[in-house]
Amino acid sequence: MTKWKYRIWLVTVVLIAAAVLLAGRWIQSAALDSSNSRDSSASLQISDARSWFELYKETRNGVFVLLAAGIALLYQRRNHFAKLLADSWPRTVAAVQAAIQYTHAFPVGGVPPEIGEARIANQILFSNVMEGLSRSIDEQRALFKNPGSTGPFSRGLYPIEQLKQIQQAIGVLGYGPNFNPSNAVNTRLHIVNLWQYVCHSVPREFDRVEL
Repeated sequence: MTKWKYRIWLVTVVLIAAAVLLAGRWIQSAALDSSNSRDSSASLQISDARSWFELYKETRNGVFVLLAAGIALLYQRRNHFAKLLADSWPRTVAAVQAAIQYTHAFPVGGVPPEIGEARIANQILFSNVMEGLSRSIDEQRALFKNPGSTGPFSRGLYPIEQLKQIQQAIGVLGYGPNFNPSNAVNTRLHIVNLWQYVCHSVPREFDRVEL
């Protein structure tokens, strides 16, 4: 459960509790007013007011128990979500950083001898980067629902869509003979822009302390 949904549900439960208290005060006040009335024709109203007040007293504790259980459930779901997100976030950061570093790789046959084979944009390095991004996308998909991913909000509200676009950009960049350093620069800028959006949205879900 995201922080925004948690706050909405928490406020809703508090408002329900306040409404129950206000209803009880109103019923109690109506019962007292009816009891103090000297009009003999108001006996039926007195009986109804007292009946409603007795019913309220009998059900009040049960309602508050249900509301307390609802708050506990909301808190549990929120903590569980925050823990899963905190566990997956470092892997997402590592996957995107690996994608950015891939744009700094050298094309096949163009690597200086002192660099070595680890920085060549070959199929092995390409596959590792794509696999890391795929895992991150699946982890985020398990946590977030991406509202409007096929509608007018196609950019998505959470990082699933941005991670997909980063993976697509690496796929277009390719490897081996298809890897072009000039295209890699544009791809890097595109990935950085997408990543900035992700970094702006996801950390909001963490309870951070301002120093």
